[in-house]
Amino acid sequence: MYESRGEAFRRLVHEALSATDHGAMTEIARRMGLAYNTFYSRINGRVVFSPEEVRALIAAAPDRRFAEYFLEDSPFKLTLREPGDVAETSRDAKVLALLTMAAGVLEAAHALAKDADHSTSDEAAFDQALDRSERALGALRESRTRR
Repeated sequence: MYESRGEAFRRLVHEALSATDHGAMTEIARRMGLAYNTFYSRINGRVVFSPEEVRALIAAAPDRRFAEYFLEDSPFKLTLREPGDVAETSRDAKVLALLTMAAGVLEAAHALAKDADHSTSDEAAFDQALDRSERALGALRESRTRR
């Protein structure tokens, strides 16, 4: 049986939040970045949730059923993150995580570079990669000082 676009998900959200009082619904809407009336129009089916709104809903009202809905007919399964393993959402936190990872890679590359068994072509490729890395780090440092 055909259901209108987004209707099954809307019913799920409506059912899950039906016992929630107005104040809590207002707070969920605020955490999603929506006005209460905008959020209410999604729950009542006047407007379909956008993908970004679904993502914000799962973060604002973490009900496992919301995420499971999208995996229902797929080979994937939902697992909860460990406490403290929630992804940082700020741009600076993401950049810091990438820089930390890159530092580890550079340390490993340095250890390999000290190895005596490498060819001249390996050295040239290494020097080019190192130059690119230095330029990228310089550009990042410059963009952070312009703020």
